[in-house]
Amino acid sequence: MKGDFSRDTFNQRKHLLRVLMQQGRVQIDADWNEQVSILLHYVQSLASDMIGPYGKVDGAFEVRVLEVDSDLESLLGKFHNGIEISQLKKEHLKKSLETKGNFIISPGHYYVDGLLCENDEIIAYNDQRGYPFPGSLKVEEINQQGNHLLVYLDVWEQHICWCEEASNSIPGMREVALGLYGPDTATRSRLVWQAKIYLLEKGPFDCSTFEDIKNEFQPKNRGFLRAMAKKEDSSVDDRCSANPSAKYMGAENQLYRVEIHRSSGHEKSTFKWSRDNGSVIFPVVEGKIFFPSGKNGYEMSLTLAHLGLDDSKALKKGDWVEFVHEDQVLRNLAEPLLQVKDIDLQTMEVTLVTRKELPSSPQSARRPILRRWDQSESKNSEMNPEGDITIKEEEWIDIEDGIQILFKEPIQSTEKLHYRTGDYWLIPARVATKDIEWPNAPEGIPPHGVEHHYAPLAILHLEYDNKIEVVECENIKNLPFKFKIT
Repeated sequence: MKGDFSRDTFNQRKHLLRVLMQQGRVQIDADWNEQVSILLHYVQSLASDMIGPYGKVDGAFEVRVLEVDSDLESLLGKFHNGIEISQLKKEHLKKSLETKGNFIISPGHYYVDGLLCENDEIIAYNDQRGYPFPGSLKVEEINQQGNHLLVYLDVWEQHICWCEEASNSIPGMREVALGLYGPDTATRSRLVWQAKIYLLEKGPFDCSTFEDIKNEFQPKNRGFLRAMAKKEDSSVDDRCSANPSAKYMGAENQLYRVEIHRSSGHEKSTFKWSRDNGSVIFPVVEGKIFFPSGKNGYEMSLTLAHLGLDDSKALKKGDWVEFVHEDQVLRNLAEPLLQVKDIDLQTMEVTLVTRKELPSSPQSARRPILRRWDQSESKNSEMNPEGDITIKEEEWIDIEDGIQILFKEPIQSTEKLHYRTGDYWLIPARVATKDIEWPNAPEGIPPHGVEHHYAPLAILHLEYDNKIEVVECENIKNLPFKFKIT
């Protein structure tokens, strides 16, 4: 999570029960956050052990293809318990369902690996926030893609700060008494669920099939990372050995974040890094569209709410930033990074330049922000012209102030390696020890997140006359999961 945290101390292998505050002691954010993580781990484990990996309340998250308007009226009355649904909502649903192949997802609760997914109202497949999702079929493609389609849930935890909050129409986490763009307080996380479609191969669908599909979505090897403070003795070639002279040379305590930018689906996988866990952001007030800048670039002009609350978190010329908005986050896209070309301190207007044209326009982006990343040409010789850094396994890469990282090759030659956009590692660096906090793991450690959870919903069967039949997953042979909670 990209918050301004000191570090993340929760480790489920310690089997801790609670955090106890002591009188007259210094309070830090990590202790409170660990207490929440301990309790959350307990509750989710309890739900998963009692319910199983998948369990839904009867009637929840049903997938239905509606043929006539009366079906919709009947469902609205059934699922909304007599609560009046606005005519505007009804008309919007009817219009959405006019697209052939579209279907609705009913309200209710679905537990996935102990995580509670809540759907508050009937929603059409193509009305989900962030739709269309990369790798998932669009409504128009459903009738054109074979005759067996799996509808499944993709569930993950999203971190949000006040300027990324979903609704501006109700009171949110922002305390207005602190000023419009003054200091903020705590951040939040929320559970995101997305109904997606997967094209099935011919043959029966059972629990082992879905396990294989889940491994395809989230491979066991999404990269392994090692980290250390740089050795002072350059004559020592064996970097895998421990060295007591290793030092972190920074002037402040930091929580470094190494995040995958481009996944393995691209020509080359890349990463970016931040010394503040990616928490340095700048809300966008107004933006202008891209326009060509020379032969190999595009420019964009944005008006920001502020340019930083202090010098260490200020935006400067030459910085690399990421244009972040709701759809980009929900689709887990890695859009090209931008470099700050010019800053007007009076109007707080910044000019950004990029080597590649962005697919997103600042006018259509919802809740846009700029997120600062800290790689630079002066510190990272391996940096690409686009601002990210290419991943090269088994080679130590300099970050800054003596910190180095190394991406490990797969432990087994048969193990598929797939870097996934958004996956990250956290590296706490401390001035008191002149070192980083990192486990002694020569094989490296997997990403700290983001973990996705998956659950089946239904099978769409395309018949010879192009009609779509919905087969509920609970009736599929050899799928021994508890699907109903009574």
